[in-house]
Amino acid sequence: MFSRFKFGLCLLWLVTIFAGCKDGQTIIVPDNNSPSYDGVPTIIVENYINRAYIDLLGREPLDEELNRDLASLRADELKEPARRNFISLLQSNEDFVEGDSSYKHAYYQRFYELVKARMVEGVSDGEIGSQLGIYRFAALSDSLNGNWVSYERNLNNMQKLQNVLDSRWQYREGLIPVNEMFARMLYNYFYDEINMNSINFIRACFNDLFFRYHTLAEFDQSFQIIEYGQPGQIFGESAVDKLGYIEILVNSREFHESMVRWAYKNLLAREPNSAETDAFMDDFYKDKDYQKIQLEIMVTDEYANF
Repeated sequence: MFSRFKFGLCLLWLVTIFAGCKDGQTIIVPDNNSPSYDGVPTIIVENYINRAYIDLLGREPLDEELNRDLASLRADELKEPARRNFISLLQSNEDFVEGDSSYKHAYYQRFYELVKARMVEGVSDGEIGSQLGIYRFAALSDSLNGNWVSYERNLNNMQKLQNVLDSRWQYREGLIPVNEMFARMLYNYFYDEINMNSINFIRACFNDLFFRYHTLAEFDQSFQIIEYGQPGQIFGESAVDKLGYIEILVNSREFHESMVRWAYKNLLAREPNSAETDAFMDDFYKDKDYQKIQLEIMVTDEYANF
């Protein structure tokens, strides 16, 4: 009975405080300080550092890196600004790192490989280069034989594969946005080989980009575009060929939402709830800054396990 009485008094006190506040007035709630991380065991902090290196760079930290980052995080009491600096270091620092060239180089190489794994079954750059060489030899033969239609087709196929290879450094340098990298993964020899014929191509596009099956209406419009090269509408936009179709898909809000979902699934092994998705969508749809999504997830207590 005494506990209920105390609860009633606290509730009445809060109601009184809020009722007495004017618009725009700051409310200071006592005993609502930022959490202390003094009791977090060192092994938990080390696990956080290890996990971040693996997720962002694809490797564990060296002993000196682990000790440095542990000391830095501890010096700032594991608070969010310290975590933010740590994650930003791995994503964007350009200082020389033996074996990686730099953290930034290693980060974008890792991201490129993850995108290839998602879209083209992790085909290696060596395989891409070999197929590019086949097209180059065919184009040379066509030029010698005066077969200019085939020559142009082979040059076009070469350029598609070169665009895939170039997407790694062009994305790293900010020359293309993340959705353009995904467009290139859809528009090349290997994606067509993996998903042969128009039916499989359409199904794969929806599954790989949106993690779902297409609707019947979406399939009918898509098939008209891909198979027959006739005008069709998808996501309220019109296209008449494969490239135009791909551009609509990767510029859609649903693609951007799928990228938020991908970040959560990769980093937290779960889907985001609607509030978490909404928190990122407006900015990400405009700025295409996938690194910011990763950063905001990786500074949370949930990711760090603090």
